[in-house]
Amino acid sequence: MVLAVLSCLLAFAASVAVERLAVLPGGKRPSLRALPWRLAAFATLYLFWLGIWGRPVLAALACLITVAVLTAISIRKRELVGEPLAFSDFGLIEMIVRHPDLYYTDFLAKPPFLLGAASFLAALGTWLWLEPAYTVLSPFGSAVAAALVLGGIAALWWAAGRPPLSILMGRLLPHPDPEEHIARWGLLLTLAGYALRWRGQVAAPYPADSQGRAEPAPLDPDLIIVIQFESFLDPERAGLSDVALPGLARARDLSLLHGPLRVPACGAFTMRTEHAVLTGLSDADLGFRAFDPYLARRGPAPTSLAHRLKARGFETVFMHPFRSGFFGRAKVVPRLGFDRLLFEEDFSSAERFGPYVSDRAMMRAILAEADRPPLPRLITAITMENHGPWTAGRLEGETDPTRQYLRHLGNADGAIGLLLDGLLQRRGRTLLCFFGDHPPILPGLPPTRAAETDYALLFIEDGQPLTSGRAERLSADALGRLVASLSGEAPTMRAGEAA
Repeated sequence: MVLAVLSCLLAFAASVAVERLAVLPGGKRPSLRALPWRLAAFATLYLFWLGIWGRPVLAALACLITVAVLTAISIRKRELVGEPLAFSDFGLIEMIVRHPDLYYTDFLAKPPFLLGAASFLAALGTWLWLEPAYTVLSPFGSAVAAALVLGGIAALWWAAGRPPLSILMGRLLPHPDPEEHIARWGLLLTLAGYALRWRGQVAAPYPADSQGRAEPAPLDPDLIIVIQFESFLDPERAGLSDVALPGLARARDLSLLHGPLRVPACGAFTMRTEHAVLTGLSDADLGFRAFDPYLARRGPAPTSLAHRLKARGFETVFMHPFRSGFFGRAKVVPRLGFDRLLFEEDFSSAERFGPYVSDRAMMRAILAEADRPPLPRLITAITMENHGPWTAGRLEGETDPTRQYLRHLGNADGAIGLLLDGLLQRRGRTLLCFFGDHPPILPGLPPTRAAETDYALLFIEDGQPLTSGRAERLSADALGRLVASLSGEAPTMRAGEAA
């Protein structure tokens, strides 16, 4: 028993130093008050590994490796998208396994990683042979220890969704600040605390948005089109390239409003911007649900633009030319009020550019839906063509990631022109909003927590655009509330439990 206690304490001390590597330079010092809680979280992990291996020293090493791996992932994530590892990222594991082509995990198939994995397994086998087993706990006791840990975590998870624990967690963690909490509490305790706090929030109704502002009068359109373009932005404004985007320039000239769009993600997490525009809810409104608004598949749902319009007789259509299970959209999107869902199987014969359905094909599909009776209709489309990563072999004859991205961006710009041509010939009242979900992950574009893309908002009546050409910087949630107002909705978007 002494060996187990000593190995756990020594490994914990080492883990505190390892976790410090996940802190930004200049971050706050660790909190002394949090040390007992950090030790409790680490001891729980230690007891689990002790139950699995039955060897106290190996259990301590397994804990240290677990913390080191989480720290390395957090550092790598911050390098790519500008934010540390979050509890919600564990919900992406299934998608990473099923869709490795969409994530930066190509190193997993490369010789250095495979050699390292083989060496690790060999070292593990040797350790299992050298260290005597069950010197602290019997085989039965080890199994009981592992079961107690898992059962305790399940009970804590259940309790976190109910008072009094949910109230206590709300007092301890009133709002998320991952960089500060990782610095003060360490990565392991922050992940655990945030997960419990999220558990308490998802059982509660969504709050009313807190970002009300004076909105223009409704335009009463019979067709509303909301398009989220993958990784779309003005490359000149972003300092990436001076390549011309005539379609975007034309849309700006014809627009009611356009400009930079502050988005809640950089390089990934497209569902955050998607959710913000559809619901008008900001990160502050969402709290701990903001890390992945689509993580909860049950419980209260926010009131969205689709809910409001459906109540007024609109047909609500959601189009995304990729797999329906990605981000759980097959379950989440109906909760947001959409009736007709069109996914990859509905675009089986559509034109592709690179590995995905082209943006031009998407615009043709939108125009085909535009006047299909009966009206009125809301069409929300999430494009896919310019989804990263941009690696060798994606486009024939082009290996540079930035040039690949710019070719796809040019296609998106041409698709905007194609859509405008079609809508300018339409008889009726059309409200069009398009925007980029997040900046891309590219060598010349470092991640930032103040990420921006671009948007344009147009109204076309019987082929005549209502123009002002006014430029204004907006947040994604503010854009959502503006679209709701122009669609004939209340002055500000509200949130509550969906019907």
